Parts: sequence; structure tokens; C-alpha cells
Amino acid sequence: MEKYLENVYDIYDRLSREEKERFYPGPRLTRIDNETPKYLILGINPSNSYKPHAEFSKKICDDLSDIYHLRLNGYKKESQERFNDFLSFKNVKQNRGHICKLQTLAHRYHGHFKIYRGFAKKLGLLEEHYTFFDLFPLWEIKQKILLRKFEKHPKLKEKLLDEFLELIDRNQSIEELLFFNRQAYEEFSNFNSSFEMNYQLEQKYRVQKKFQKDNSYPWAILEGSLLLGGGRKIKVWCFGLVASYRYMEEAEKEKTNVADEFKHKLK
Repeated sequence: MEKYLENVYDIYDRLSREEKERFYPGPRLTRIDNETPKYLILGINPSNSYKPHAEFSKKICDDLSDIYHLRLNGYKKESQERFNDFLSFKNVKQNRGHICKLQTLAHRYHGHFKIYRGFAKKLGLLEEHYTFFDLFPLWEIKQKILLRKFEKHPKLKEKLLDEFLELIDRNQSIEELLFFNRQAYEEFSNFNSSFEMNYQLEQKYRVQKKFQKDNSYPWAILEGSLLLGGGRKIKVWCFGLVASYRYMEEAEKEKTNVADEFKHKLK
């Protein structure tokens, strides 16, 4: 993990001043909660949105404001700016321990991760066997904004995906990748199919399920395998729209049905 973090640090450090401003606050350089996970549950990127962090941290730990010296009694523009500064590349070394603590708390109490954890439970995954990770370790409030930025900086995107694959290749404990974000899976699979690499992604199963009332957001369930160095093969899953907040009752019923159908396929 340390090699991955060092390489990501170097990649960002070598960006031009203009590029650093475009991808401000910069990379999240924190260790994962579980260093030897069996399952890696994946999203696109870490969110630096101040408001949800302030809301959940105020509920569980009033003195968390002392860590990053931000008011927790409401959302204000200057609070977001100060939060960005706390997370920023220039402060990453001195604040790394605090950011790690905040990450651990977010994975436990943030509403987004509560939904992820709920679906992992439906799949029968034990918490000690999985950890959360992001395909791109760059802070951004909205993933669509980050992906648009990558359109003008494709080389940065490629380098970060390369580092992710190298990390997976080095970590022998990982047996399966579970994408709970459809867009993250698409970015990952498109990268593998677009470049000549030692990694091969095979899609063996695909099904679409629609549960939302307007039918505009279908489930995307995909099963594949990733061939790594030395002939090692790990399974790759995509369970799209796990984190959907819309039509929660229908969504939860469908998630239960999907989990019951596929959990026996996980190792």
C-alpha cells in the first residue's frame, strides 16, 4: 500500500501548476482500513463535500471539529474552502493521520457507505473480509466533474489506473473486486479494453434489471475475471446503483432479490 501511495504522490507532485489547480485539493493519501482484504468494494473517487462530513461527525464526535478547525453548525462556503485546504496536497503530510481517522469514520457513519455496507451484508460478506477503495484517489465533490476533467488530462487518468492495477497485482489477499458504482466499473473495463497491458478483463455474464419507476436507471450486474501477473485470476463484479437513494423501498426489495440470486457465486 505504501508503494501505491508514494507513486500517487509522485504523479501529482509532477503535475504542472495549472494541473494541480484543476485537480485541487489533490490526492487522498491514506491507507485502507483493512490491509489484507478478501474483497475490495470500489467507487470512483473520494468526496471532499464538507456538508455530509460535518453532519455525521457532529452526531458522533463533537470534538472532531478540533481536528480540522471547522464549524460543524451549518454549511457555509468558507467552511468548504477550509475543508479543502485541510485535505489539500500542501497539507497532506501534516494532516494525514487526521484524514485517515476521518476516512475510517466516514466508512462507518456516512450515509453513502451505510448503503454500501447494507448491500454487502445482503451478499453475506463479513466486514472483516472487505474494505472500501476508490478507483481514482482524487478529491472531488461530484464524480462527473472529475471525469470531465480527465477528458483534458487522459494521461493522468491512465497513470492512476495503472497504479491501481499494480496495487491489485501486489496484494495477494484480494480475491474479488466488487464495483458498487456502475460508472467506476465502466471506467475500469474501458481502460482494460483500450490499452495493451498484461492485465486482461473478461466479461462472462451480463444482465440488466430495472427497478425504478421511470425505468431510467437500470441495474447493471456483470461478472468477469481479471488475469494478473503469474497467471493469478481474480473475480470482478459490478452491481450497479447500489447507492441509489431514489425509491428506497423498491430499491431495497430489488437489492435483496439480486443478493439472493448472486451471493452463492461469490467465494
